[in-house]
Amino acid sequence: LQGFPDSLEFKGTLTSTQQQVGNAVPIPLARAVFESVLKFAKRKGMGSDLSALSLFSGAGGMDIGASLAQCCDMSINTMAALEVWEDACNTLQGFYGDSVQIVQRDITAIDRPLALWKSVTGSDDMPCIVFGGPPCQSFSQAGKQKGLRDGRGKLIFEFLRFVETLKPTFFVMENVSNLKGIEQGSIYRRVIKVAKELGYQVNVK
Repeated sequence: LQGFPDSLEFKGTLTSTQQQVGNAVPIPLARAVFESVLKFAKRKGMGSDLSALSLFSGAGGMDIGASLAQCCDMSINTMAALEVWEDACNTLQGFYGDSVQIVQRDITAIDRPLALWKSVTGSDDMPCIVFGGPPCQSFSQAGKQKGLRDGRGKLIFEFLRFVETLKPTFFVMENVSNLKGIEQGSIYRRVIKVAKELGYQVNVK
């Protein structure tokens, strides 16, 4: 139902596997989103494949969707994926092998995102896209909805910190729709405000 290919083997216990599947963005949805990005990039005159950095990668729902996206002879090349969960990292490593650099690190402990990007990828160019789904448990109706009082809720701004530093042409952030309702929508409005202040044209769907 989530669209994972048969060739992907989830690593870890049954419970871990269930969590990896349940947390994932459906791959067909991610593919559609990234094909929309590619269409926009083509209209703006970009003509080559777009390099990408994945944050909060999980088991790779967004990552695989990005790799499947094709439009106007353009595609997305995810060069590195950052994830703290060991089982999810092992799942990604088993699927991608050496084609994507899997980095198991706590994002809050990374003071210099650009240095990490350069050291892991060997590229002096910034990524064209930063994408990912910061943890949603503190916003979801299925959780306790503690917002920023839950440390996981603050990670959404770690995503924006990477965007601010790396200055990609595009970013794609995924989260639950209930983000709009937490704390009377103040967190949602703050996210949009920060993104716009960084110079981005923001679309929310």
